Order: sequence, then C-alpha cells, then structure tokens
Amino acid sequence: MVTQLQCKALLFDMDGTLIDTTPAVERYWKNFCKQHSIIEEELFSMCHGVRSIEVLKRFTPEKATLEHATFIENEAAQDAEGVTAINGAFNLLHKLPANAWAIVTSAGRGMAELRFNQQSFPFPKVFVTGSEVTHGKPHPEGYLKASKELGIEPIDCVVFEDAPAGIQAALNGNMRVIGIVSTHTKESLDGALVHVKSYDDLEIEYNPDTGIYTITVINAL
Repeated sequence: MVTQLQCKALLFDMDGTLIDTTPAVERYWKNFCKQHSIIEEELFSMCHGVRSIEVLKRFTPEKATLEHATFIENEAAQDAEGVTAINGAFNLLHKLPANAWAIVTSAGRGMAELRFNQQSFPFPKVFVTGSEVTHGKPHPEGYLKASKELGIEPIDCVVFEDAPAGIQAALNGNMRVIGIVSTHTKESLDGALVHVKSYDDLEIEYNPDTGIYTITVINAL
C-alpha cells in the first residue's frame, strides 16, 4: 500500500470530494425522476461524477441542452440543506498556494462557484468546470486542461476523486489518484493508489522552494 506520494500539483473534484452535496443532489434528482417517471436506481447508478447534460442525454434527450442543464444546476444549487465540507477540506484548501492546485468538476460554473462560496472555500487560479469542457468525465479533458493551465505535467499531478468516472478520467490523463470514500464504496473506486475517508487521514505539506507537495497517508481504508 502507498504511504507517501510526491507531486507538483493537487487537482480536486468537488462534489463528494471536497463537499458532501449528496443530500441536495439526491433530493433534486429524486424529484426529477418523479416528474419524468424514471426509475431512481437507474439514474443514481450513473449521475455521480458526470455532467448534468450527460444525465439529460440519457434520460430526457428531448431536454438535453446546455441551457437546460445550467438551469437545473442553478436550481439545485440553491438547496444547501445538509451540504457540508468533507472533514479537513476547509483547513487544507486555506493553506494551499493558489497557483499549485486546481478544481476539476463536472458541475457547471454557476453551481460550482456557489457551492464554493457556501463553504467559504478559497478559489484557486485554475478552476475548471463542466461549462468549459467539451467532453465530461471519464474523458480526461478537464484534468488535462487544469494540468496545462497550471504548467505542470500530468504525471506530476495527484488527483482527489470520489467517483469511478472521475478516477477513470484522471487515469486516462496519466495522473495518480487518491480515492475519497464518500459517495461510493472503496471497492468501486478501482484505480486509486490509496483510499481515505477524509483529509484528516492525510498530511499534506508544500515546499515553496522546490514546488513539491509531500502527501503522507496517516489512516488508509
């Protein structure tokens, strides 16, 4: 088992990785399923970690437009009940240098920025959302875009992800992954080098002289 990693950039997914949005996400999609006579289990089996437009394409193709996806995301983002930061995320993000980490989320920009503001998270210089990519996860476009904008080679990036689609996107981009076990089981997060419950299970230090992060695993699952 991996106990320590070094890298030059940290790339984070958002939902389920930095912020537990599960209560709000599930409330919205349950109502959506009810309105459109969709079996909940079928939708929930694929909605985590992918763009809303991909969900619409599969279940309501007649409404699968970017405009409608943005509308439902903005509507869903207003519901903050039960939405909380993953343990340790707030303190971690506030100590990271803004130019050495990035967000890569499937959420649209409006929703992502609102969720960040709701948690009083700092914003990195590179903030890639589903609004800025042509291909959603598991395609690596988002992660590769963040890597390029940071000026860091993909192999020198470590990705934090909670969903199979996101892990596959990172692997497809030749990046290493730490799995955050929140929305999925450890067994379903195949491909991650190590699995943890939260950031309290890690020690992350940044050396500004070398530009290198050292990630030490304290308590792996």
